[in-house]
Amino acid sequence: MNKKFQTYLDPKLDKNLRQYCAKSGKSISSVTNAAIRAYLDETTDTKLLFRRLDKHTRALAKANRDIQLMAEALSVFVKLWFAHTPRITDNDKENAQRYAAQRYEQFCDYVATQISGGHYFVDDLVQDSPISEDELEAAREDKP
Repeated sequence: MNKKFQTYLDPKLDKNLRQYCAKSGKSISSVTNAAIRAYLDETTDTKLLFRRLDKHTRALAKANRDIQLMAEALSVFVKLWFAHTPRITDNDKENAQRYAAQRYEQFCDYVATQISGGHYFVDDLVQDSPISEDELEAAREDKP
């Protein structure tokens, strides 16, 4: 059996509620029941969207971290390459270019093999988070 509930609404909210009910063909009682239920259950779309946004934010932060690691690794490599690569005389440039093309092809093959095997350079650099996803989720839910 339903209980009678009486409340006061500001005039603008009352007008909006009545217009919504008239357009949708729903009763004021059913709309207020649904709204109060959603508010108390905390199952609104906003909460779900914030959870999804949080997951995307974490994924974006991880991607950003990986890009920064790769940029730093490339920077170190280029510095070392400049420091240890001697100048090539004009007579040796053609042989050096041919040799470089062969080595580049070997490099590309090696990278393709690593990637297809599921091994990523960033995995060698970054250790797992000291907190698990379950612990992280539990900590988020404890917030007021």
